[in-house]
Amino acid sequence: MSDTGRGQRVYRMIKQYLTGKGLRFEAHEEDLMIAFPMYGGELPQRVFFRVLDERDMFQVLSVLPDRIPEDRRVDAAVAVAMTNYGIVNGSFDLDVTDGEIRFRLAQCYKGMEPGEDLIDYVLSVTVFTTDKYIGLFHKLGSGEMSLEQFLDRESAR
Repeated sequence: MSDTGRGQRVYRMIKQYLTGKGLRFEAHEEDLMIAFPMYGGELPQRVFFRVLDERDMFQVLSVLPDRIPEDRRVDAAVAVAMTNYGIVNGSFDLDVTDGEIRFRLAQCYKGMEPGEDLIDYVLSVTVFTTDKYIGLFHKLGSGEMSLEQFLDRESAR
């Protein structure tokens, strides 16, 4: 059974961490969720921290700005699967109903209080991994890159 106060404490730690980094965010206390934009490589990302109190874990999600058009979603599904095969921590998801791609990383905190180092690590992995692939998924979705070109580029990594 989850310590219901722990989820609130983790939520406050994440807010304190983001404030300390000078990041502007939207806090949704009722959902234990925090949303903010990140600007890194080629395109902006929308990042969410979500505390899942009942599971003693939190997630970091990075939603890519472009939706994959319906006629490119099969190719995008193959590209996401190929990309995930090489990722050690986290994964990309493709919602085939609307074309949204997001990166997702979850961290369990059962029996511990996650500190700033863990929050920093999870956010850094999320932003770095998303930055690495955001342009490629954009080009695949827009038709600037074929699936074959994407796969050739992935297999060369």
